[in-house]
Amino acid sequence: MDASLRRLRRDRVDMLILHNRVAGCRPAGRRVGVGPVLGLDDVVGTDGVLDAFGELIGSGTVTACGLTAFGGEPAAVAEVLATGVPSVINAALSLAEPTAALAVTPPGGGDDHGQVIPLAASLGVGVMAIRVFGSGRLLQPAAGPLDAALQELAADLGQGDAYLGALSFVLGTPGVSTAIIGISESGHARDAADAVSAGLASLPGRDDLEERLRAASRLALSL
Repeated sequence: MDASLRRLRRDRVDMLILHNRVAGCRPAGRRVGVGPVLGLDDVVGTDGVLDAFGELIGSGTVTACGLTAFGGEPAAVAEVLATGVPSVINAALSLAEPTAALAVTPPGGGDDHGQVIPLAASLGVGVMAIRVFGSGRLLQPAAGPLDAALQELAADLGQGDAYLGALSFVLGTPGVSTAIIGISESGHARDAADAVSAGLASLPGRDDLEERLRAASRLALSL
């Protein structure tokens, strides 16, 4: 940590987030994204990650800490949140990946993120939504009938604007504090700023959203 702070030319940071995914037990050799998948003992056990976070917070080096819920086991993430130590999580949320917030079958057979967002909200934990455009699936040319159906739903929610509809779904979800949008060119930043400045679209209720997502999946499967 000291070496990282020196490279950053800072004496402290506001937020430190564990990006290793968390499972009930550490699966031998399994890696997701940035590094090995950790077991609960690695995180909440004696001398685990949360103990290290506590030391850093106690010393004033870090103001708050959190973890990435995306890619982990929902039950394990829930146990970490129940400790009361994390202040924030990253959670994948989009019309293509809605299960961190809604009780629906993952469209196209993706991962079930276990409605971690309402759980976090109930514990007073902030949520930073990631993958808000489904890794581009909601905006790029549709790769198949499911993507086409989800893009149509996004456009419908945004009154003809799929970008606005997709972003409104995420930022309008109860419990979501902010959205992290991947930007690879300056125009992407302008699109995001313009959408927020214009005002988010009003969303239907949770039950209606869940049924429309189920309908999109059924339509795609029937084609």
